[in-house]
Amino acid sequence: MERASYVCRECQTTVSAASYRSTCPECSGELRPTSVTSRRRAGD
Repeated sequence: MERASYVCRECQTTVSAASYRSTCPECSGELRPTSVTSRRRAGD
């Protein structure tokens, strides 16, 4: 099972749910869930 993760809006660094913070550990930018950007293939 895939765990939720987050990506920084500023530098695109991926942050795992286990190490989630309110800001990016690399640049202190805002994080957003990666599920927002996931794509479903037609027919799935």
